[in-house]
Amino acid sequence: MSSYQDFLNQPKSKNIVHNGDFQIWQRGSSFAAHTGGLTADRWGFGETAATCVCSVDRDASNIPHANTLQSYKVTATTGQASFAAGEYAHIVQNIEGYYFHAIANRQVTFSFWVYATIAGNFTCFFRTQDYGYSYVKEVTINNEETWEYKTFTFFWDTSVGNYTYNNTKSCNFGFCLNSGSTYQTSSTDEWVSGNYIASTNQTNFLATTSNVFNIAQVQLEVGRIATDFDYMHRGDSIKQCYRYYEVIGITYAVATSVASGNGNYYCMQTQYPKRTSVTTGGSVASASMWSPANGWRSATSTASTVYSAYWSIYIFQDTGATGYVAGNGGLIQCTAYLSADL
Repeated sequence: MSSYQDFLNQPKSKNIVHNGDFQIWQRGSSFAAHTGGLTADRWGFGETAATCVCSVDRDASNIPHANTLQSYKVTATTGQASFAAGEYAHIVQNIEGYYFHAIANRQVTFSFWVYATIAGNFTCFFRTQDYGYSYVKEVTINNEETWEYKTFTFFWDTSVGNYTYNNTKSCNFGFCLNSGSTYQTSSTDEWVSGNYIASTNQTNFLATTSNVFNIAQVQLEVGRIATDFDYMHRGDSIKQCYRYYEVIGITYAVATSVASGNGNYYCMQTQYPKRTSVTTGGSVASASMWSPANGWRSATSTASTVYSAYWSIYIFQDTGATGYVAGNGGLIQCTAYLSADL
């Protein structure tokens, strides 16, 4: 089965944003001193060369209304009064080409709820996959510590820039909390050449320790008006996320010894189909292996081999015991982390 066929089997939504209501957090629900990388499923927070220290958290207590279960919260645990030219901090999501195809050369509407402990201007940005072109939209938070609903419409013009229409990264979008002049532009509300994530009027939402910035119910859809948020069933939402990342507890998986002597067991782990082959086969933790000769023992080493987006082989070795016999059956317990994210 091809990656495109797997895409066709994915749950469908009018919302191009994945996990826009922040239901799924497989990597954890709290990230202290987070400088870059994925947080909530499909969502990343990054800062470059900045000296501010930020935490990212799933926030179930500060939400815009009763139909929201949680929001995405960034807190400046150490503030930074000003950013140098090449510094920035942003929340971002990459869009796969198969999904982008639905909004290419269309009028699209972006909507979301936002909350901050200070009022001011922040920026929503949209960029081509190589960051060669950017669309920057300035948005104003009028009242501090108050949830506000924001929406705007623009034309996603593919006549400029480079896009993909397959299972690779086609573009991305995000929210800028502050940036230096390198990533700022005065040309807002239009596609411009260059890598920009902020306007020249950007407020520094990380200026002071304990400043907080939250977003909730993020939606990007075809059309000229913002429609009601598409509440995807949690089971469907996690299937979308599994295409890119999956944490699996392997309990009593049947394994076979591939060598005699020191333990060397393998198991073939079939997963929910991924966007592409799992990066380096994924990783495992808390691995234990059982054999008739030695019972349960902790694996002393693990390795993996990628065969496709559908399965990988995991090798578990126990160098501290003998008695393993090639071909004998056994069992494996572990937690597997499989990433095929953009």
